[in-house]
Amino acid sequence: MPVVLSQRTWHENPKYLDREGVIYHYPPQYRTRIRAYDRFIYYRPAEGAVAEERSTYFGHGVLGVPFEDPFNAQYWYVPITWYEPFRKPVPLRDAVDIFYETEDPKGPQFVSAVRRTSETAYYRILDRKSVV
Repeated sequence: MPVVLSQRTWHENPKYLDREGVIYHYPPQYRTRIRAYDRFIYYRPAEGAVAEERSTYFGHGVLGVPFEDPFNAQYWYVPITWYEPFRKPVPLRDAVDIFYETEDPKGPQFVSAVRRTSETAYYRILDRKSVV
C-alpha cells in the first residue's frame, strides 16, 4: 500500500535529518507505516513552503530498507531508492473539491507526517501530475 510522506522545506536546526529525494528521517510512531520497497508520494505542508508548493503533492518514488538512526535509537531512516519530482505540484483537491489522498470531501490527518493511502488515491495523484 502506498504511503504519503510529509516533507517540509528546510529550517535552521532541523529536528529531522531528511534529504529530499535521498533519505527520510522519522520518529518511532511511524515505524509500522514505512515498509521496505513501498511506493510513496511526497506532500509539502504549507508552513514554510513557497506559495506554489504549499499544501501540494510534488513527487513520488520507491523506498528502500529502513534502518535505525545510529546516533539516536529513537529515530529511523529509510533511503529513497528511486525518486521523480513532478513537473508542477498537484493540489490537495480535485475540481469537485474531493481530496485526492482520501478520495472524500474529508481531508487527511495532516498532523500525521506519514500516512497510508489507497492504490486508487495514489494513481489519481500520479495521473494528475501529468496535467497540471
